[in-house]
Order: sequence, then C-alpha cells, then structure tokens
Amino acid sequence: MRDNFENYASSTYTNNHPNARIASDEVMLDDPIEQRIFRISPNSTQDVATARYSVESESDVDIQVRDITGRPIGKFNQGHKSVGVYDVTFDVTGLPPGLYFFDLKTATSTHTEKLMIQR
Repeated sequence: MRDNFENYASSTYTNNHPNARIASDEVMLDDPIEQRIFRISPNSTQDVATARYSVESESDVDIQVRDITGRPIGKFNQGHKSVGVYDVTFDVTGLPPGLYFFDLKTATSTHTEKLMIQR
C-alpha cells in the first residue's frame, strides 16, 4: 500500500487499515480560509476530498484519519509549516462508505472535521 504514496513527497503516510487507500497531495495557498482553521470539502464525497487548513504560527502539522469507532485509519505527517493556508487532497476511493474524522494537530491545537463517504 505504501507505494501508492511515493509520488506525494510533501506527506508521510502511515496506514493502519489494510484496505484503506488514501493518497494526499498538498499545495500552499495565498487566499484566506474564511474564518475556519480546518475544513473538508466536498462533504459528502465518493472519491476525492480536499482539506484546507490554516497555520497561524509556525508548527509541525499532522492529519490523522479515524473511522466512526475512533480507530485510526491513517496519519499524514505534513511536516513543519510556516504561517499560511494549505490544501491537501485526499483520494478516499479505498475506504468503505461511512463517517470518518480528520484530526488536524499542531503544536498548540487540535481541530476535527467529519467527512461522509458515500457510494
């Protein structure tokens, strides 16, 4: 499974679910985040979702994905980020339908967003 993520050098992925295929790609943006530190869209999705997050002070950033039971599905180490707004695109086609939680963790805070995957 890990070889699916070698093309995404900006993220380190740890997979805790044998059937999960979640790929990510990241880009820094110049525009503001519209009053929220972390959001995921579209919500719900069948295949791809984009998480937009804001870093308000320089910090290491991780995004952890959990299923409805709270079991970790995967973790994306985004690395050390400077102040700014970032987009990370997730390919969730390898996950079964259901409700998932994405936790954005920085040195000073944790923010959680829900994502519904439908088929």
